[in-house]
This record gives sequence, structure tokens and C-alpha cells, in this order.
Amino acid sequence: GIAVGNVVGSNIGNVLLILGLAAFLVPITVDARALSRDGTVLMAATVACLAVVLTGHVGRWTGLTFVAALAVYVVATIVIERRRESRAAAVYEAETDLVAETAAGWRAAVLALAGLIVLIVGARFLVTGAIGVSERAGLSEALIGLTIVAIGTSLPELVTSVIAVRRGQGDVAFGNIIGSNIFNILGILGVTAAVRPLTVPDEIARLDIWVMTAAALALVLLARSGWRVSRSEGGAMLAAYALYLGVLIAMA
Repeated sequence: GIAVGNVVGSNIGNVLLILGLAAFLVPITVDARALSRDGTVLMAATVACLAVVLTGHVGRWTGLTFVAALAVYVVATIVIERRRESRAAAVYEAETDLVAETAAGWRAAVLALAGLIVLIVGARFLVTGAIGVSERAGLSEALIGLTIVAIGTSLPELVTSVIAVRRGQGDVAFGNIIGSNIFNILGILGVTAAVRPLTVPDEIARLDIWVMTAAALALVLLARSGWRVSRSEGGAMLAAYALYLGVLIAMA
């Protein structure tokens, strides 16, 4: 329950909480050409995830298919952006610059390795702690995955997006959210299911997967409506996320 809940909950939080907060702080302007392709991939991945979740089971072959699709997407993106200079390439380059502007060579490698180790250890503690909370509080693992674990794993996106919009790089914030959501579905869910087939909790199929799909659609529509996410729209996203959490708590 935690694995599926984490992916679905993280994707919801990325759009409604993180992008909403970023836009509420500083209205975001988006370049249409830079993110239209990735928005299409996000919607395709979201619809595929919706279809699979509604079956109640994420099998090994489905997981492998998701991972293969992610590999194709990554390779295709690299090839396309190497063949032509584009605004999209600038988006990803700027996102990389946000992570480390001065680190280079061995220092960057050491920092990356240290970060990976901390991430792995932190993830183990987070999941173990989440299971303990669910057992002691009598809450379902799916609910914990949708809330505590999902928000915890979305914190890097929060930091990157807020820094980006404060620097006037709204494209980076959008690209960060879209890329993270694509990777969550095709990468995280795909690898997890490939290692061990997953059973989808009924509550996720009834509510949360639909909220995730609606959030992804809202993300794409907002990007296409004047290519700007205003402060009021960011506030509406935050309100929608608060409402969603309230519904989850009421249903617990």
C-alpha cells in the first residue's frame, strides 16, 4: 500500500502543494515550446497509471514496460536536445544549475554519491517509520503513503521549485514537477512492480488515482491558458490540496 500510495500521493502533492506554493509566492510564466512535449508524456504516463491501478494489480510485466518506456523517453529527450538547441534544453540546463552552480569534477561526484547514500538511508527510515505510525495509529499503509511518505519524498521538488520561481525561472519549476511526476510513475512504480508485483488498495482506486489524474490535467491546462500560473491559481491549488487532505482524514 505504501509503494502505490507514495507514487500517487507524491504526484498529487507535486502539482497541488509544490507548484501551488511556488505560484502563490511568485506567479509563474511558462514557455509553451519548452514543456509541451513533456506535458504530453506526463498525460500519457498518467492515463497508463490510471488504467493499471483500476485493474487492482500492477504486475511484473507492467513494471518492466513502464521502465522501458522511461528509458525510451530519456534517450529520446537526450538525442532530440543534442540535435538542436532549444528552450527545453535551457530549461534542463538551468535546473541542473540550481543543484550546484560551483561544484565540479571530483567534488561534484563525491557530493552526488553522498547525497545518494543519504537518500537511500533516509528512505529506509522513512518507510520503516511510516509503517510503525500506521500500525500504532490504526491507519492504513495506503493513507500513510499518500500523506506522510509522499510529502517527505516531494521535499526536494519543493526546494528546487521555490528557488527557481524566486529566480524568475518558471520553466524550471514546471519542468521539475513534470519530470518528477513522469519518473514517479514510469521509474518508481515501474521498478517496484518489476521487483515485486503490487496489489492496489481499494481506496486508491476509488479516489486518489482520480485526484492524481485531475491534477495532471490541471497542470497541462494551466500551462496552456496564457502560459502563466497566477498567484490566485496557486492559492486555489493549495486550497484544493488542503481539501484533499481533509477528505483523506475524514475517510480514515
